Amino acid sequence: MESGSIANKQLKSSGWVYDFKPSKARLNGDGHWHASYIRPNWIQVDLLSAFIVTGLQTQGASDVNWYVKSLSVETGLLKSTLQPIMEMGTNITKVM
Repeated sequence: MESGSIANKQLKSSGWVYDFKPSKARLNGDGHWHASYIRPNWIQVDLLSAFIVTGLQTQGASDVNWYVKSLSVETGLLKSTLQPIMEMGTNITKVM
């Protein structure tokens, strides 16, 4: 995402505050995504086809003390079939 190879139209979210849209959710970008105050908050990246994702990075807002404290990840080819990543060998959603 940092490189811009994922287009802004591939990013969706539960909502945002002011002009802090999902398109601002890029590492070392020109701003940050500010989730709406209505929970739960989520951001979705549509990779357009199946990929093996081997890592995930988050970055707080450098101008204020805002950052992600925890997150979980869901994967799937369709929104209707998203499944959470689970703790190894359990039925417990992995929270990072």
